[in-house]
Amino acid sequence: MLSALLVSVSAGFATASRAAETAYDWNDDSAGTASAQTIILKCLDDQEDGDRYQCIPKAIVICVTQYDNGSQNQMAVNTCNGYSAWAWENILDDVYNRLIKSGRAPKDIDKSQSMWSAWSKLDCETISNYDGTRAAMDSAYCTTKHAAERVFDLLPLVPH
Repeated sequence: MLSALLVSVSAGFATASRAAETAYDWNDDSAGTASAQTIILKCLDDQEDGDRYQCIPKAIVICVTQYDNGSQNQMAVNTCNGYSAWAWENILDDVYNRLIKSGRAPKDIDKSQSMWSAWSKLDCETISNYDGTRAAMDSAYCTTKHAAERVFDLLPLVPH
């Protein structure tokens, strides 16, 4: 289950993120998404030659330690996963649009993106199709993971 994976991955970042992270704005969806996006982009910059996969849960981990005064209750975890999913989707949209605007996009990239999007949506709906307070978290983390991996797939195609 994705929630178990998230807990496992998050454990490695939790201590470090509590100690020295900037306080971010998690007051509403717009601010929370912008904060998550800032964290992700900073992480990607820091990991340019390293393991970018470390950046996938980074915003979630920081958000959970700060949102609702660090309560880390299920609502906070669900909310933070949502902010991360929206942020990764924004980053994906930006990378995809830069690729299209570059004029160097592979043939049929629009068809590929459309098919990828349909697959991702269905996969995440399938994974989180159960009753329970953690279903929203599983859905959002699935979206986060899929969008991040798609960013990693498309980024090398974007001319610098």
